[in-house]
Amino acid sequence: METLAEVFGEEFWKSRITKLTVSINLSIDAEQVMSRLISFDGIPMEPMRPRTSRLVYGKRFASTNYNVKVYNKGFEVKKVAGIEIPPTLRIEKEMKMTYFQKRRKNPIRIYTPMDLLEPSSFEMLAFELYRTVWSLGFSYGLDPMAVKDFHDATVVVFMGDPDYRRVLKKKSNYRTYKNHERRYEELRNEFKVENYIDVLNSLLKEKLDFLKPASFAQKTM
Repeated sequence: METLAEVFGEEFWKSRITKLTVSINLSIDAEQVMSRLISFDGIPMEPMRPRTSRLVYGKRFASTNYNVKVYNKGFEVKKVAGIEIPPTLRIEKEMKMTYFQKRRKNPIRIYTPMDLLEPSSFEMLAFELYRTVWSLGFSYGLDPMAVKDFHDATVVVFMGDPDYRRVLKKKSNYRTYKNHERRYEELRNEFKVENYIDVLNSLLKEKLDFLKPASFAQKTM
């Protein structure tokens, strides 16, 4: 930002931010995560592929006010720069700020580049990354034939597929859906399947604790 201010002058610091992307790289096998990632906020995610290949290296979700991408950063770096890096998963959220600045719950009060230097901006964007991870949906590979009864089999089928899960949430009553959700987590624990949301939240917390500055504002004083 200091370089941009040198090019465009001090007015740069007062310019209006209309689009902002918050992202983070996490040290985890991206392929392992991609194989289970199926949805964002209950809606199926689309595959990300290079233009010249059918290989899926990530998943994305597009909406009116924001886009979410979760992908293998190592694959991208090797393809673009020919460099090998350690296993890395990248999570990105591109936001149209006119919406997020006015959002009823937890608005992001970042309007200009100068605002990004405030410590509070780090907290708001960190929350947005946590919110993104919490909204990811994973299939845990549970086999309906391996469970003990028909009820558990229906739980695995409905909760393991984002489309079926949306049908259940829309067509059943609230209690039925929550019971299926609770039982699905119990089955995941019984079969000792790793919870990727917990894993990503733990990695995210560790990385943000490392990155958190004592104060952004002092750098420009």
